[in-house]
Amino acid sequence: RAPITKPHLVRPQPANSALLPPVATSPSRVETVTTTSRAKAIPGAPGIGSLFGSLLTHDAQIAIDGINAAPPDTQLAVGPSSWMEVVNSTARIVARNAGMGPGGDVNLDTFFRLPAGFAFTDPRIVYDAARGRWYLSGVAFDSNLDSFVLLAVSQGSEPTFNWNLYLLLNHGSDRILCDQPHLGFSDDKVTVACDDFNASGVFLHDVWMVLDKNALLRNVAPAEYTVSYSTGDTGHFSIQPVYSVTSTPTQYLTYIWNGAAAGLIAITGNPAYGNISWKDTQSNIAIPAVTQQPAAPQAGKSIFKWIALVNAGLFTLPALERWWRRHPPPPAIAAVGWMMAVSALALRLSVLISLRSSWTVRAVVPGDLRVVDSGPYRFIRHPNYLALGLEFLGLPLIGGAYASALGLGLANALLLRQRITEENALLMAIPGYRERMADKPAFLPRLVSGR
Repeated sequence: RAPITKPHLVRPQPANSALLPPVATSPSRVETVTTTSRAKAIPGAPGIGSLFGSLLTHDAQIAIDGINAAPPDTQLAVGPSSWMEVVNSTARIVARNAGMGPGGDVNLDTFFRLPAGFAFTDPRIVYDAARGRWYLSGVAFDSNLDSFVLLAVSQGSEPTFNWNLYLLLNHGSDRILCDQPHLGFSDDKVTVACDDFNASGVFLHDVWMVLDKNALLRNVAPAEYTVSYSTGDTGHFSIQPVYSVTSTPTQYLTYIWNGAAAGLIAITGNPAYGNISWKDTQSNIAIPAVTQQPAAPQAGKSIFKWIALVNAGLFTLPALERWWRRHPPPPAIAAVGWMMAVSALALRLSVLISLRSSWTVRAVVPGDLRVVDSGPYRFIRHPNYLALGLEFLGLPLIGGAYASALGLGLANALLLRQRITEENALLMAIPGYRERMADKPAFLPRLVSGR
């Protein structure tokens, strides 16, 4: 299907808004849509490696539902035997304790039985460990900015069980988008909050809905209590219900009041008994100055300026020596220089292809470095430095700059010796690097296998 994109939404700017009275409604407006079943889980493998190998990719989402959407709106929740990821309008379930296999991807437009012309987005997924249920929320909208706020609740502790679907907020013909529904829960309540925008993308007000969790767990339509703030109340924006990981009957919601204070809403009671009450407070919180995140360790940082100077010399000194000598080198010497230079170029390109975004001039080694053992790294640990050595010898020899080849090559080797020593120490501390790379030679691949 053709993608449906949101218009530019004008977020409210911080202002000294007065605390405007909200409009509360207590009659239930929740409609049970239907019960839907899940696809089988993808068999996964235990451990973090299988998790990353199974996550939804941009290309996978396009293959599943044809939607090339950004930003990804990625959400992930983990249950007793499975984890479930939702990305825009796609979901994936992966078992935690079996071998990899196909299947388990679900188009959420189909899952929620959306009317023609509507697309699902802004998903939230969470596993309620205390009750053994999964909650999935989001919004469906069309090109006119009509929208539905939706909730799905699993009928058991596995996401492969059947789910009940609920329509929480019906803007199906109002040209109002309740953007970014946020999900939370307490012992006896499930809460969803979202931001209403008109068809021009202008913020109207915030809405939150409190549902009777006990009814949801019994697979019936829950009683609901809804609060809609007055149009123009920019102080209440992007309200976030809280996931209560410890037992509490109070549902908390938090937000930033006028861009300067922390807002907290505490909801007690239950809509099933008609005794909902809440307290809304704002407190100025002193936020310390943000400091820049410490830079990742850099090998050879103290000598980097000398490395840069020697590299600059590679492109100046050989040319000056060639001009001073006036005579070209013997063809054999020039041919050797060309072979070294071309080999260095090919090796450098293979390094760039293998490392991609991990490649850096400054030998920065972050703690979350991705270990690469493909391409030239299948055979040696430092192919980039091998290419650099070939360049420092080959380029001067092309022009017969023997003194430059010797002097620059020696200077490069001495500087790289210190840099590689420091880099090896940093790399060996990276999880998985020692196991996958320590037994490989530094520069020259082995001609035969084995140690």
